[in-house]
Amino acid sequence: LLAPAFFITVTSRKITSFGIWLGLFAGIGVNSGMITWYFKSQSGWVGAISHNWILIPLSVVVLSLVLAIALKSRGSNHAFRVLVVAVCALGYTVSTGLWYYYGRFTGGGELSFQWVTFPGAGAFFVVGYGSMLFIKAPDKEKHEGLTLWSIGKGKE
Repeated sequence: LLAPAFFITVTSRKITSFGIWLGLFAGIGVNSGMITWYFKSQSGWVGAISHNWILIPLSVVVLSLVLAIALKSRGSNHAFRVLVVAVCALGYTVSTGLWYYYGRFTGGGELSFQWVTFPGAGAFFVVGYGSMLFIKAPDKEKHEGLTLWSIGKGKE
């Protein structure tokens, strides 16, 4: 998951550590679900899975988001930590949702090791770039000379 972090920070003037952390934990959540799917399919658990594989992590997402909003409204510094839990659980939900779909509707469900980490990098890109829609751009001095669009324009 280092490649998406590097690529996003080099190609964006607006990304902050907040977006990188959210992207990282979304990728970790997706990869955790994919690893679970891989180990279960290698041990012979192929085919349809229960709805609980989606509903339980999804309930963690909802509860964590409610708690993060409540903490943020009270001015607590712990809201980001709870938001990270929600994003990680959402990533896990996405990967188990894929598992559910492929197990239920394609008759398959066995996962190759080659596909374990690829979706996590995709989730990192989506959440990393998507977070820039909601965050304030840092001051120009913080990124000048560090992105592809500002090479050679650093402080002199």
